[in-house]
Amino acid sequence: LLASAGSVRPGQLAELIAKPFRARKPGEPDVDYVARAIAEPIRRSHKTHDAASAEAAYIVVYDGGVYSMDGTFGVYRSSHGYNAVGFGDPYALGSLATSEALPPRERIEAALAAAAKHCTSVCGPMHVTFVPALEKRVPKKVHPQ
Repeated sequence: LLASAGSVRPGQLAELIAKPFRARKPGEPDVDYVARAIAEPIRRSHKTHDAASAEAAYIVVYDGGVYSMDGTFGVYRSSHGYNAVGFGDPYALGSLATSEALPPRERIEAALAAAAKHCTSVCGPMHVTFVPALEKRVPKKVHPQ
C-alpha cells in the first residue's frame, strides 16, 4: 500500500513509476527495502519531473510494517502499527490511537474525518480505496527492544 498526502502531485508522481518496485533481496531488512526499492524510485521521479519534494508525504505499508516518508524521503517505521502524514496528522494520529478496537476501514474513515474537522488545511475530496483481500491484514505493532 502506498498513500500520499498534501498536494495531489506526489501521488501522481508515484503512479508514474511504470515498473513495479523491485523484489526484496534475501535477508534485506524491511526498512532498507522500503528505503531503497520504494522511496528511492519515488525520489527520482520527483527529481525527473522537477517536483517540489517538500510537498511530498507518503505512507507505505509493507509486510506488516507501517512506514512514513516526508519530503526528504527518509523512511521511518511506526512502532504503533499505524501512522498518518500531512497537515492533519496530529488529529488523525489521535483518532487512530483511540480506535484500535474498530475495524481498519472505520479507523481510517474516522481519522480522516478528525483531521478534516480540526485542521483547516485538510479538506476533501479524499480518495480511499479499500482492497477487500488486504483489509483483514492489520499491520503488526513493533515493540522496541
